[in-house]
Amino acid sequence: KNNGGGRSPATSDQPDRDYDTLMYATRTGGSARPLPGGIFPAANPRIRRGMADLMSCLNGDGSSALRANLTSATFNTSWSGADCFVTLMYGPPGLQNEDSAWNEQARGVCEICRFSSVTGRSKGKSVTVGNDSEDEQGVIRDDLWLSIDESKIARVSLCEPRGERSASTRVECIRYR
Repeated sequence: KNNGGGRSPATSDQPDRDYDTLMYATRTGGSARPLPGGIFPAANPRIRRGMADLMSCLNGDGSSALRANLTSATFNTSWSGADCFVTLMYGPPGLQNEDSAWNEQARGVCEICRFSSVTGRSKGKSVTVGNDSEDEQGVIRDDLWLSIDESKIARVSLCEPRGERSASTRVECIRYR
């Protein structure tokens, strides 16, 4: 996992009212505790920026479909930060079939926050917007560098090795969510 595998519940003081301010929180012993500064400090820079951007969108006007019954948000990124995928989890009654308002608002969030995609999930339902190609949906791409010494992998790195005696080659790593 790359600091994006944890869940950050989006909670409200009064969840029945659409105009309350949402915030990120962690749950410990059944109680929600707001994250200091509104971000998860151990996350990579792309996730921290995405968390702030998403919360700004959710607390702005025109996000009621995204906010309704929202319980958590999960972020996944490539090591480079080029790809960022967000999953919004919903409690009962969950996402509604053919919810065009949710789709439209999720597309807007993708554009504003520069997310690769936004996925909404609830029991028995998953909707993803943002990627044009179904083949590319949910794919995170990273470059890995393999240092090969005597036909064996000597080292794996996210950065191009410099000054090594062994041969190095770049390999594209594809990880599906």
